[in-house]
Formats: sequence, C-alpha cells, structure tokens
Amino acid sequence: MPQSKTKARFVDLLLQAQAEVLDERKRRMFEMRYGLSDKKQHTLADVGTHFNISRERVRQLVGKSLQRVARTTRSSRSGTTRVACGQLHAFLSAALRPEEPSFPDRLLDFLAVELPHLSRNDTALEFVLGLLDGGRHRGLLGVAQEAARARDEAEREKQRAQRERSRLDWRQERRRQRMEKLLQSVVWPSSKRRMDRWEHPRRAREINPDSEGQSGTFDSKKLGRPVAYESRLERRFFLLLEHLEEVEWYQEQPFAVPYELDGVPRTYYPDVLFNLRDGRGVVVEVKPTLYMARHENVCKWKGLQAFCQERGLGMLVTDGSRTLRDLERLRVPATFERRLLSALEGGPLSWSTIVRLRTSDVPSLALEAVVLQRGLVLRMNPFELQLAEGAPVPQRQPG
Repeated sequence: MPQSKTKARFVDLLLQAQAEVLDERKRRMFEMRYGLSDKKQHTLADVGTHFNISRERVRQLVGKSLQRVARTTRSSRSGTTRVACGQLHAFLSAALRPEEPSFPDRLLDFLAVELPHLSRNDTALEFVLGLLDGGRHRGLLGVAQEAARARDEAEREKQRAQRERSRLDWRQERRRQRMEKLLQSVVWPSSKRRMDRWEHPRRAREINPDSEGQSGTFDSKKLGRPVAYESRLERRFFLLLEHLEEVEWYQEQPFAVPYELDGVPRTYYPDVLFNLRDGRGVVVEVKPTLYMARHENVCKWKGLQAFCQERGLGMLVTDGSRTLRDLERLRVPATFERRLLSALEGGPLSWSTIVRLRTSDVPSLALEAVVLQRGLVLRMNPFELQLAEGAPVPQRQPG
C-alpha cells in the first residue's frame, strides 16, 4: 500500500483495526491495557479489577486479541475486507523497516512519538513487535531490549550531567554574588590605576608551615602552579578567586607592608593581591571577624590603606563573607554603647567587666563594632579595652 495512504496516526489506525476484529468487551480490555483511549497504561491487575476477572485471564485475553489483530493485518495486505488492518500493517512496516540494522533505534523512536505514555519496557516492546508481524520479528526483542537499556542509561547520564551543570552554575552564581558583595566593601584609592600582568608581584615571604590555621597548598589551574595558604579561611578565599572568571590572576603574600604599632615600626604581609579583568587590583587581608578590631590589626589596616592608596590599589579586610566595613556599619544597641562608654570614663575595662555590661539583645560582634566606630583600643594578652591615648571619651548616642 502506498505510504501516502498511511498518514493516519498509529493509535487511530490501531483503534480502527481492533474494532474490525474484536468484540466490544475485548476491545475495551485491549484499549485499557495499553492506554489507547486514556493515554495511560494499566496493569493486568487494574484491568482484571475493572472487568472482574483475574490478572492471568486478562493476560490471556489481551494476548489473544493482539495475535488476532496481527494475523488479520497480514491476511489483509492485499484484501479489501479489513481496510484498517491492512493500513495498520503498512504503517508499521514503513515506519519500522525491521529488515534494516537501525530497526531497534527506530522502534524506540516510534514508541516515543506514537505511544509516549508507554515506557520503554518489555510490555511496550512486545506489543509493537507483536503487531508488526504476529511475533515473526520477536527474535529482535533482545536487541530492542538492549537498545532500550542503553538509551535509558544515556538519558539518565544526560540528566545527571544536566543536574551537575545546574549545580555548578548555581555555585558559580553564588560565587559571583559573593564577590559583588565583597567588592562593595573595598576601600578604593582616590586614583585607581590599571595593573598589567607583567607587574604581577612574587611572593614576598614563605608560608609558615607551623601556622595554627592549618596551612597547606593546592594546585591552581588559573596560575599553573601550587598556591600556598596559612588557614582554612585563606584557602576558601583563594578558591573563590580561582573559580571566578572576573579574576584574571592572584598572588598570595604579595607585599611587605610597613606599619607602626605604638610608635614602633613593623612590617606585615597581607594575604593576597588579586587583579580583576578590568585592570583593578585589590589587596586582601583574610581575617576572622572577631580579630578585626584588635589594636595590632587596626594598626595594620591603617598601614595597608596608606600602602594601597599610594599604589592605586583597593583594600579589603574580610573573613570571606563579612568585612571590616560591615563591622564599621553594624548597628549596635544604644543602651550597650552608652554603658560601655560610661564605664570607660573610669579607666580601662577587663573582659569580666564587659561581660557584665552585655545583655541578651547585644549582637555577638557589638563590642568589635563599637571599638571600630568609636576609635577605641582593644588589646589582647591580657585583654584590655581603653580609650585611645590622649582621646576624649567619644560622644554617646542619645537614648
């Protein structure tokens, strides 16, 4: 039969063909089993419950119905008494071409297009193969099953890859958002300048292997060399730089920065310099937020800011999430600040005194925020909070 006469869809032809050879009850049972009417495949047990017979009896009746439709399609190829059955066979033969090597893939594509509600299971494969030529091509069932398993695995792998890409895209977006937030806290110089790659500094000092912060190295694909770190915070921040396309390169321990501690000249080494693709450079000190307001570190930040200002570089102090500027802008309960400043009028405060001044509504970093915002001096070993030398008591917030 010419292919132009087989353009009707498979399910429509199948419904017409089985109507030619099956009584109403078997037709309804056949349709329900394969979801030809409601596009939902039903189990043998479901069909048996609906028709009040056993699932085994359903299997027998549906199997015989399938054989009868298939036999009739073969006997009606050149006849005129079973028009729909002949058209069904022509449609299947033209669509599947079982004599060709690519038949298994065409069979799977056929199921996906014509019977999308059926999964690629043995029932669906046996159903179409049985209709094709009454089981004469059932020798291909094993090949079709293997092709179905291979396609299922390929689709699962594709889904896994898509999930992994989505996860990586999500993580990369989180990194970009994190960097955008950090860049908002960078102290930029009055005059920025572009830092070219040839100006890339070398490490100014070696990493201390005995660092308390768990030092180590990791291989950088961006830099093509091992990157050394002195703490987990540093490693986390370096990996952020490693994965961001906006960061062209970075260098750990890039400079020796001079500063003064109580009038004594000293030198310290900031953790990393990174260069953005737009040419801006940022010097970063990675420090736990709790340490940012300590007197020695505040002296370092002042030296670092002057160093960066002179060289046209940005300055950032962060733990990787929160920054020095976040502390400087943190809202502190006015009652706590008033109590703290009032107590300082009597002289330096010990830790036990500050603990007595704190209440449950005081944020964990409130003390560090007040120190930075009011220019106080916080020393450690032993702990002591005091006014800056020669400075008056800062004006307290009104109640």
